[in-house]
Amino acid sequence: MYEQLGNAKATIGCLQGRSIVIPNQGILINSISLQEDKASSAIENIFTTDDELY
Repeated sequence: MYEQLGNAKATIGCLQGRSIVIPNQGILINSISLQEDKASSAIENIFTTDDELY
């Protein structure tokens, strides 16, 4: 578990460093919530395409 925590911290640090070059960081946040919405819908046996989400 501690190894996974260390990996997660390193990945977040890498993402934080690279997020500076993204002109509109809100796009990244919005895409994460849309991916979660799609996964949640799949659990409820409601399947959608990426085009329908966006």
